[in-house]
Amino acid sequence: SFFDVELELEDEEEQSEAADMESILGLFEGMGAPSRMLRWHYRSEHESLIAVSNYEFYNNDLVLFPSPDVERNNTGIKYHYLPDTYYEPGRGKSYNRLEAKAVAQAVIKHAENNSGLSLGVAAFSKSQMKVIQDELEILRRKDPSYEYFFNAHPEEPFFIKNLENVQGDERDIIFISLGYGKTEDGYVSMN
Repeated sequence: SFFDVELELEDEEEQSEAADMESILGLFEGMGAPSRMLRWHYRSEHESLIAVSNYEFYNNDLVLFPSPDVERNNTGIKYHYLPDTYYEPGRGKSYNRLEAKAVAQAVIKHAENNSGLSLGVAAFSKSQMKVIQDELEILRRKDPSYEYFFNAHPEEPFFIKNLENVQGDERDIIFISLGYGKTEDGYVSMN
């Protein structure tokens, strides 16, 4: 894993400075490497896919090329708030089971209504990924008639991956499961 790699530096002072950096980009910035802001972005098929980054990190200065189908409601990012779900923290097994059930049900609904479109699921943690897999497995065993969908796109097969392993994957639709949030008692952990 990229994040498990330790830098081997000769000087202890350099070692502690490197340990304090959050990313390789931060390390380069800390060494005084020149930096530039992006000026334009062209890869997203829908403006909403980059709009948050444009606002939060680029002060809306990033030039976005308009999507030819900006008026279509079935493209871009959609947020589905699940008010009755809660995060269950635990040692090595922190997850949001009710959110995982909702994602698994959404996968089945996708197989039912949009089987021609490839699908992937990205979870913010390994434990959330695992509980989604478990919930989907329960639904698939209850009704095997959806199995055709899980083999329907050999060039872009269905997946459930955690955030670290989903980089570069492209599908027609991707569900993102955060998993984190308020506990059943309403507490939000900051770790």
